[in-house]
Amino acid sequence: VCGSIAGSSGLSGSENHDGVAKDAQLAFTDFEGSDLRWSMPNNMGNDFFQHAYDVGARIHSNSWGAASGLSYNVRTYEIDEFAAANPMFLPMFAVGNSKLETVNGRYTYGSPANAKNILAIGSTMSSNSRDAAYLNEDGLFKAWSVEIGGPDAKHWAHSNIRGLSPWFSVSNPSTHAISAQSV
Repeated sequence: VCGSIAGSSGLSGSENHDGVAKDAQLAFTDFEGSDLRWSMPNNMGNDFFQHAYDVGARIHSNSWGAASGLSYNVRTYEIDEFAAANPMFLPMFAVGNSKLETVNGRYTYGSPANAKNILAIGSTMSSNSRDAAYLNEDGLFKAWSVEIGGPDAKHWAHSNIRGLSPWFSVSNPSTHAISAQSV
């Protein structure tokens, strides 16, 4: 993750492996307590994101999630509250990192990736083999956007997405490709 964000090819002689924000400064937060168990902050905004914000971070990459099903819980609310109060701060979360396995992939998009004021990035193991890219009216190669929302906000719950572009990584730290290629 760190290399995808701020990595430098260094002495390799190639710039092809630089991170999207080469040589950027990184701030770390460790959830693990002295007993080697996760120790979640009391408040996600004040006790977690505020530290990163205070040291200058404006993008916060989070590769963790909870097996919360479709619930919008207190932690998710706290994340939304902090992001809304700090519009120059973007929390990003990986979708599906809850280790929840289902037969058809439904309901694996949960807390905190279901917050409203964040960017959630994921991929699908869908059997839909339809090409996820197309040429637009200008003849440029574009990716389909992910459709989340709709009536009763149920599209994401039923894996009703149009697809993602196959030529770039859709892991959380590499979202530069999505923002540059989205429809």
